[in-house]
Amino acid sequence: MAQTAYKPPVSRLLCLGEPQENERHHDPGRWRDYGALGLSAFHGADLLAMATDGRFFNMDGARDEVWGSLHAWRALGQLSPRVEIVDPLLKLLDRASRRNDDWALEDLPGVLGLVGPDAVRQLLMAMRDQRRELWTRIAVLRSLELIASGWAETRDEIVAALRQQLALSRFNEPGLNGFVVHALIETNGVEAIPEIEKAFARGDVDTLIVGDVDEALEEIHRTREERAERMPASIPPEELFDPENLVKWEDVAPAPAAEQHAPR
Repeated sequence: MAQTAYKPPVSRLLCLGEPQENERHHDPGRWRDYGALGLSAFHGADLLAMATDGRFFNMDGARDEVWGSLHAWRALGQLSPRVEIVDPLLKLLDRASRRNDDWALEDLPGVLGLVGPDAVRQLLMAMRDQRRELWTRIAVLRSLELIASGWAETRDEIVAALRQQLALSRFNEPGLNGFVVHALIETNGVEAIPEIEKAFARGDVDTLIVGDVDEALEEIHRTREERAERMPASIPPEELFDPENLVKWEDVAPAPAAEQHAPR
């Protein structure tokens, strides 16, 4: 059994089962207090091992242990958000993207966001990496939003990188461009308005994500509090990460001409 590989207090996570109604939220601020189980930063290595333990991904969904990875990565974000967890969790996101694992795709951006400024370099590399799974790159954008909002000193670097990514919109899938625009809205990246307008003008942005160009430019000037009071014009928050809502690049546009190559 998976329980035998872990000792208390880490093994207690295997008995928690599916999150209760008040925990079924992807905002780290609303997760249970894992420190109350006796866990601390000292258990970071074991928590990371459980979070990435492949046995839980193939386990009978009716067993409590199947939720062990979820509780482990949440505890890891709360108690030991070190830069060393970024690469393993990015690989976990790739696995989740291939398996369409909604819990991981919606939870892990928050965990990575808790790492803060130390995670920015690796997250930006993942965002740019066309070899990564699409939903991994989209999840990373959410992590960058959270870091830029929580650590003001990172905001300019992140917005500059988002502008560069959107300037390459012709080489991205429209869904990715839509989430880049969403990240710029969340960071009030008004300096990116020229890139936003050009990407929309080229038809490179999935309007299901942020609406049309006028809606996007209207939202980018609003404060986070003002946006929170408004319902999204396009997709409700609980459906934002639903792959069914994402338009694939190859479905809406021809391939670039032969002489055009995406930058490496």
